[in-house]
Amino acid sequence: MLAEKQRVTTAIEERIATGPAEAWLARLGSAAVPAGPVLARESVHADEQARANGLLQDVEQPGLGSVTMLGGVFRFDGKDPAPTQPAPSLGADTDAVLREVGA
Repeated sequence: MLAEKQRVTTAIEERIATGPAEAWLARLGSAAVPAGPVLARESVHADEQARANGLLQDVEQPGLGSVTMLGGVFRFDGKDPAPTQPAPSLGADTDAVLREVGA
């Protein structure tokens, strides 16, 4: 069974490699197959759909101003796991972490 899965995966990969992603997305879309591009981390911040879906959150980061962060991509029971607070400054949690590990 594993060999068959590998054979099918290889066949799909080889076929997909014959054309650009945009063409495959258009083809899948016309067949009503839900599909979308997998974005590199560098590209996601410029993606209008990511912003429209609430995947990007602007958070006020002390010392830096507004910082755009990638929010959670999964939502459970209608809850948005987006960042609710800025990242701690370097070393801000050191004492608490050391206490937690017994150091």
